[in-house]
Amino acid sequence: MNRRGFRSGLTRSTAAVSFYLFCCFFACNGLAAARSAPSAPRTIGASERYIVRLNAASHETIAATAAALVGAHGGTLHAVWSRVVHGFEASLTSTQAAAMAADHRVAALSLDSAAQVAQAVPPACSWTGSTFVQTSVMPTSPQPISCPQINGNCADDWALDRIDQRQLPMNGSFSYGKTGRGVHIYMIDSGISSHQEFLDSYGQSRIGNGINFASHNPGDKFSVNSYINPNDVYDWEGHGTHQSSVAAGLRYGVAKEATIHPVRVVNSNSTRTALVISALDWIATHAQRPAIVNVSLGFHVGCAEFQWYQDTSSAMDSMELAFFNLIHQQGIAVVNAAGNFNSDVVLYSPARMEDVLVVGGTWENDYRWAYASPGQNCSPFSNTPPGFPRACDTPAYAQCGSNFGSTVDLFAPAFSILAAWPDGSQRAGCVEDGTSMSAPLVTGAAALYLESYPTASPQQVRDALVSRATNGAVLGALGYGTPNRLLYLDRPPVPQVNVSCSHLQCTFDGSASSDDFGITSWSWTFGDGTSAQGVASVSHAYAFTGSYQVTLTVRDSWGNQANAVRTATATP
Repeated sequence: MNRRGFRSGLTRSTAAVSFYLFCCFFACNGLAAARSAPSAPRTIGASERYIVRLNAASHETIAATAAALVGAHGGTLHAVWSRVVHGFEASLTSTQAAAMAADHRVAALSLDSAAQVAQAVPPACSWTGSTFVQTSVMPTSPQPISCPQINGNCADDWALDRIDQRQLPMNGSFSYGKTGRGVHIYMIDSGISSHQEFLDSYGQSRIGNGINFASHNPGDKFSVNSYINPNDVYDWEGHGTHQSSVAAGLRYGVAKEATIHPVRVVNSNSTRTALVISALDWIATHAQRPAIVNVSLGFHVGCAEFQWYQDTSSAMDSMELAFFNLIHQQGIAVVNAAGNFNSDVVLYSPARMEDVLVVGGTWENDYRWAYASPGQNCSPFSNTPPGFPRACDTPAYAQCGSNFGSTVDLFAPAFSILAAWPDGSQRAGCVEDGTSMSAPLVTGAAALYLESYPTASPQQVRDALVSRATNGAVLGALGYGTPNRLLYLDRPPVPQVNVSCSHLQCTFDGSASSDDFGITSWSWTFGDGTSAQGVASVSHAYAFTGSYQVTLTVRDSWGNQANAVRTATATP
């Protein structure tokens, strides 16, 4: 097995764990976000949602087995999973759950687990549509870094400026070769709203098919009778639209021609493990390839049991098994935000999984994005409600810095990230902070790689990004065992051609062409209908006198290519 194995045997300090969504719904002008009050305690004996994993069952018999179990023991069937997990979600009473758990066809049964998030409701995002100037024309490379005004402040897209160069200072532009054309990005988040950022250069939408698994009723996480419109992927929260713009926006994104797919699981800034499993199962069934998944959310697994939740570790195991199978069986890479709690990622899922590509965050000065030393509480930023277990506030609810740890693969910009925001105008912009913004930068970079290598495995995608990252670039205290790597996008090669002609014989030398990782191929066209491949320098004899346009195309190991055109004059 490769180094990124599924750690299903992780030791937990308690049989019950609780889960939190660390989606970075930060105030867009940097204000501290206020946490909503915790959910009301569950009523003992009431019907609740459960995750049920089946013993050996074929793909064809899972639905029938699920229906038979509910028929035999009672309850309401909500979802059936057959690709990444063999199982289903059902509403059961405690009596029904106990009976079903004892059935020989059931491998594991657990209460579904909710995720809470520190939030501002509505998000305190300030924008002016007229200042977020957007057209359907893709910027040329190198793309100048602009400075649109939001609330009178310069909101530059510095993240793009930073990730295409090794060292500071930034040079005021973003150079790119590939655009992610033909690659499909699946955003498991709060949905995606239409925006000019998601148009192609012909004015057509790049938002692909998607699905909704979450209710739109505020605070509705466990309701047994929730009505969910699977086609309603509109982003009422803003988070999914913002991330999609970071990954694939025409102006503010990395992969400017990738197709983005909304997979909505977030309601009122929270989600559940069952919804994430449903999302992964849907992607496994419907994904267009090549594909990459972005997940800027997570579940806290390090706190003691909360009085209003009766969660069990098998709920987490089921979700992590779904991620594992999507990656290793379906061959789709997953990028996950490390989280914003200034804590070790071992406390969060799926970030603790070695199979997932985990991304931490940085400031503009290359220091780890944090308001406190690694592992320290973020008071006064902490917003623990009265009566909440204090142990879980160190630092579970203090969204004050990038998480760290051995499963963090690399870092990317996290502070003051400008991208699209849904307000109905399809022109609005917003600045947000957090590793939720770091992850889609890496997702966009992965899409560029997949454009060149569409059959690359998740391991190959990870290796390409990690091997090209800038080692040692992140400054300050990173946290014990955290790799020091900063996202770097391979710049396009720079072709150079020297031409010398003697009568009808001309020599073309492209050996001075350069690339930061090396050029892998040279292709020549000589302007007379002939060509040559694979050599940096070549001689060519023309049949007739005259001037000819000679083109050298060089390609690097990332798949970027660039052309240089010169004139060759053949004389008698």
